[in-house]
Amino acid sequence: MSNPFFDHPILNSPYECPLRHWELDDDGQPTQRIIPERRKAKFITPVPKPKKRKGAKAQGEMIFDEGKGISTKEQQYDPNPIINEIRGYVNTWRNLPPSQWQVTPETQWLLQHWRHHMFGGPRPFFCQVEAVETAIWLIEVAHQSKSGKRILELLESVNKEANPELMRLALKLATGAGKTTVMAMLIAWQTINASRHPGSKFTRAAPSTRAAPSTCGRPESNFLSVLPGRSPCRLSLLPALAIARSAADASSRSPVCVINSPR
Repeated sequence: MSNPFFDHPILNSPYECPLRHWELDDDGQPTQRIIPERRKAKFITPVPKPKKRKGAKAQGEMIFDEGKGISTKEQQYDPNPIINEIRGYVNTWRNLPPSQWQVTPETQWLLQHWRHHMFGGPRPFFCQVEAVETAIWLIEVAHQSKSGKRILELLESVNKEANPELMRLALKLATGAGKTTVMAMLIAWQTINASRHPGSKFTRAAPSTRAAPSTCGRPESNFLSVLPGRSPCRLSLLPALAIARSAADASSRSPVCVINSPR
């Protein structure tokens, strides 16, 4: 008996935005139907409890978790975070002409390189570029629109509850997606902008950053360098124009590399 899901499980190119996905039922089993759109992100995230007001009378809280049975009086969980909403904003922004990206010229060079450069060998996957695009949108673009400001305010409020005095953002990628490359791209973006715009919000304080522990078992010596021809995988993450203008300022004094540590 034919099983289309197992016969042809891959529907999309790893270098393009997903346009189709296999439908799964409530038990996570394939229904053999192809849905002509990107699969929505579905994660279960903890919801910070509201701060108690002084003198406020204790009041029982209702638990809403859409019948999932995972929330309790002590901790409530939200199965629908804002990931899909941010994805939509980033997708709309990605499709704008470069003159409307609202980013620095250096960021524009990098985005055009990562999105459209004809790499001679390996090139960044879509998920890698999208992860960096999301960080760029949140840092450089979001504060310039009403919807973006609302997203930033929500992220800031959640951080205040979970991590007082420490603003953090997490990018979640699947195992094997290439998080080390994403780290290199993020460092290139920050370091080049910091060199070209001293005193700005960009930083080059951490030119060498370790990613999460690797499950690949690769030795620590296999580092990924941002400069072309300096990496075992030969992945050139900087456009020639950015190297010519910024290498003397940033890369020569602050070697940009990411170590994928097995520990």
